[in-house]
Amino acid sequence: MTGIILSVILLMANKGVIAQSFTWSGSFQYSGGSYYFTERTDSFYFTNSLSVAGERTRVTFNIPYVVQSTPWISYGPEGVRPTGGSRHGQVGMGSGAVMMPGGNPQDRRRDRVHLPDTDIGRHSGFSDPSMNFSLRITQMHLRRPTVHFNSMLKAPLASPSSGFGSGSWDFGFGISLLQPIGTWISFADVMYLWMGDMEELELKNPLTYGIGLGRGFNEGRWLMSISLNGMTRWIDEYDPPVNVGIGITYSISSHITLSTSVSAGFTETSPDLTLGAGWNARF
Repeated sequence: MTGIILSVILLMANKGVIAQSFTWSGSFQYSGGSYYFTERTDSFYFTNSLSVAGERTRVTFNIPYVVQSTPWISYGPEGVRPTGGSRHGQVGMGSGAVMMPGGNPQDRRRDRVHLPDTDIGRHSGFSDPSMNFSLRITQMHLRRPTVHFNSMLKAPLASPSSGFGSGSWDFGFGISLLQPIGTWISFADVMYLWMGDMEELELKNPLTYGIGLGRGFNEGRWLMSISLNGMTRWIDEYDPPVNVGIGITYSISSHITLSTSVSAGFTETSPDLTLGAGWNARF
């Protein structure tokens, strides 16, 4: 589930919160695609999150559990990372792009990366845990948006050989905005990530971004939204990920919300299709 849709879900789930509260969030997500590999990877993610929120601050702890058909896809707070996992050295050799004779350096013929068939099979385990901190700078009111300062820290506890972790610390800082427009709400976020390199694969530090628009129905109990999410180039030779998603959120009560989402990727570093469902329960 994309972070920008999650921001709107948390906004709905915490309307009227003025004292400290605890929120348990969970989600199931399926992502599938071949990315720039010769074989397809189907991945299932189950994420458990616990948030502690005050009047202006929120701290969230996340730990994902992953089941997938190959160990070639890593998982980070921003989503999937087709690093090659246990075979990331073959991606790092630049085998995914070939310069055409007399061609422009920006005009490359990309060959898919072939990884051993012996790696194909069921792989499961915990991915790297992460912690997020959010500080509300301004409160939504009439024409004034809600603005949050956000930060993220990921710890390298999962082994890269399993395909679930990167083996390095990641951290990031960013800003998110939510602006009401009548019965509509617009939202956007941006975060700069410092990605630690893998042993045989250098990762660039990307800027993640998202923009979207949602509309509430039935006195705000239902919210439908559409968003565009992506990031700048984080690995040489391959186009950065870009996807478009649609989300639906339903507030059962002031304490419980349910959500579902679907998104499609448009580049070779994005999954072809992502389906998600989740919940938030505030105590």
